[in-house]
Amino acid sequence: MKLAKIVFSVFSSLLSAGSLFAQGGSSHCAHSGNEDALFQLSVFTSVAAGGGSDRDFRHALHGHDPERGLRLQGIELDAFSNLTSYVQGYVNGNFYLENKSLKGEWEEGYVKVHSLPAGFEIRAGRFLTLTGAQNHVHLHDWSFVDADLMTSQFLGEDALAIEGGELSWFYIYENYGVVGLYVSAGEVVGHEEEHDLGSVSHGNEGGFEGSVLSFRASIHHYVNDYHQHFVSLSAVLGENGYGGDNDTALLAAEYTYSWNDRVSESWGPSVDSTVQLMHRTVEWEEAGKSGDSGQLAAMVSSVYNFAPKWDAAARVEWLEGQSEGAFEAEELKRLSFALTRRFSLAETSKDAAAPEGRVRLQYNWDKRGNDDEHSIWLQFNLGHSWSW
Repeated sequence: MKLAKIVFSVFSSLLSAGSLFAQGGSSHCAHSGNEDALFQLSVFTSVAAGGGSDRDFRHALHGHDPERGLRLQGIELDAFSNLTSYVQGYVNGNFYLENKSLKGEWEEGYVKVHSLPAGFEIRAGRFLTLTGAQNHVHLHDWSFVDADLMTSQFLGEDALAIEGGELSWFYIYENYGVVGLYVSAGEVVGHEEEHDLGSVSHGNEGGFEGSVLSFRASIHHYVNDYHQHFVSLSAVLGENGYGGDNDTALLAAEYTYSWNDRVSESWGPSVDSTVQLMHRTVEWEEAGKSGDSGQLAAMVSSVYNFAPKWDAAARVEWLEGQSEGAFEAEELKRLSFALTRRFSLAETSKDAAAPEGRVRLQYNWDKRGNDDEHSIWLQFNLGHSWSW
């Protein structure tokens, strides 16, 4: 029996015991959503238009990346509720156009028990794993028009989502820092279509299918009101569909430095800079041959809020090629520059709760193997929330 299956079985038993322990919580601390709202409903719409110098170049590596021409990237519906003082519920669905066809997907739907003794939390249902910097971030919160390369290639066209459970622990230390540990286990939410061994984007969540285990450790350290550091290490171990009884293992390391010059409630400039490394090893078998194929990916990105409601962002990415045995993937490189203007319809009306949105202009230089591409994109996003 594979290691992933053994650990998955043990963790599932621990999670069941933890669910019983959760009923005895006494404190109140919410880590997501609006803790003051009984129910919150949100709608976000993202539309992108653009193209590049090569008509045959494939742009949409992630399920919500822009395609040549005009594309509805997504209409996201979010529902959040404080079911009790200790239990929260969250559901997210997305409708989008792919190859000129309207599709829909249920991305997340889970119940979370928080405010447990000693800083523990439990959630169960369908959720995006906390792997790397972007996997758990929904489309309307992306800093760029398209997903990061390592997210789409290592974690799947529609991110790595599982149906299962997660146990997390938080510790707040005296220097205004937070330590977090997360362990989750479940079955990968996959796709019914077949995937071909060796394709760049596999359609089965980056090589994962069946049972997976996910781990994450993070430290968010507040030096003072102007400087913050965030460090995380995450790992995923699980089965894959590349013949036989094979596993995929993924490791990710992230560091983000945040600086802001806000000396009061008024606006001040800020910068968020991130460095991320990710490595994936895929076991495969084909035609009597077998092997382990490893790939490394790296990314550096920075978002500069240089004026009220104006952001400038840059991103450099590299994903290693692989031609070992039956597993093949081309080397990918990308350079991105984006300019974003955020706005609120309250600026032109008396409604303080008016919808908010953004307009984003982005340039990409992409290189896949020996082919390169220059492209430009214009994205429009509008969102609104109602709370009761």
